[in-house]
Amino acid sequence: MRTVFFLLALFSIMVSCGRAPLVPAKLAPSLQPGDLIFQDLDCGDLCTAIEKVTVRKGLPPISHVAVVEKIGPGGVVLIEALGSVRRIGFDAFVKRSRSGSGRAKILVGRLKEAFRPGIPFFLNELRARLGKPYDRDFLPDNGAYYCSELVSDAMAALGTDLFPRHPMHFGKPGTWARRVWEQEFTRRNRSLPEGIPGTNPADMAASPYIKIVYSFQ
Repeated sequence: MRTVFFLLALFSIMVSCGRAPLVPAKLAPSLQPGDLIFQDLDCGDLCTAIEKVTVRKGLPPISHVAVVEKIGPGGVVLIEALGSVRRIGFDAFVKRSRSGSGRAKILVGRLKEAFRPGIPFFLNELRARLGKPYDRDFLPDNGAYYCSELVSDAMAALGTDLFPRHPMHFGKPGTWARRVWEQEFTRRNRSLPEGIPGTNPADMAASPYIKIVYSFQ
C-alpha cells in the first residue's frame, strides 16, 4: 500500500512539474494600477458564445475583463463585475482557466501614456460601483454591470469615452451561439438585447488606446 501511495505522489509531482506556471513569476510585480486583465473565463456555453460573437483578429478568445486596483504587501487586487461588482485577488483570478500548456488564459492591457493621468479617477469610479449587481440582462444604465460595461461606464464618467458602446449582436440566426443566447434569455423571460448599445472585452483588448503588454499565447 505504501508503494502505491508513493507512486501516486510521484506521478502527481511529475505532472505538476511538467506544466507551465500559471503566469511568469515577474508578471504580478510588473502590473500597474489601471491595467486591464482580459480572460478566457471558461464558464461554459455562455462564455463560449460571447467569444464566438466577439472574436477579434490577432487576439485569443476573450470573455471577461477586470482592472488592477492596487499592488501591495497582500498582493495584487482587481475589481471585476462577476456575480456583483467586487474585488478579487490576482492569484484567485488567474486560477480560473488554463491553456493546454498550463498558462492562465489572460492578457494584460495597459492604457497608453496620454491617458494614464486619469487612472486614479478611473479607479475611484470603479470603487464607487462596488457592491452593484451583475447585469444579466446586458442593458445600459440600469444600475447593474457586466464586466466590460463596468469598465466602459467608469471611464465614460470621466468624460473620456475610450471604450464606447456599440450595437450588440449575438450571432447570426440559426448559429450555435445565437441559440445559446436565445435559450438563456427565453429561460429568464427576457428579450435578447439585439442592437442595444453595449460593450465587450474583445473590443476593449483591440482598442487603439491600450497596449497589450502580456499574453499567455
